[in-house]
Amino acid sequence: MINTFQDEGYRGRKVEAKEIVEDGIEELGLDDYSGPTTTSGYKTPEDYAMACVDVAFASGIAKGRMPKSIAAGALYMAGLMFNRKSTQKRVAEVTGSSPSTIYDSYDEIYKEIYGV
Repeated sequence: MINTFQDEGYRGRKVEAKEIVEDGIEELGLDDYSGPTTTSGYKTPEDYAMACVDVAFASGIAKGRMPKSIAAGALYMAGLMFNRKSTQKRVAEVTGSSPSTIYDSYDEIYKEIYGV
């Protein structure tokens, strides 16, 4: 039987991560993208970052991590994917994470998505 309290807490953390992504997209200047769709089929950095958050929570990467860490990794990865690069330092400033945490989250999400 699923513990409802834990399940709701997990969903709440996912919602929080997505809210951080929404705010971060604007602050990082990723909200005005009008270029081509990625090879993965995502039309905007926000769509891609949200999908990264979904992957992190579905795969278990998010377990034991703060939502801002997952959001930061997703934002950094979206910037790279859409060639709208933000430094890890800048993403850290926007999300309240450390650059090393961002790299760790990014690395795990990347490996999960691309099987590297």
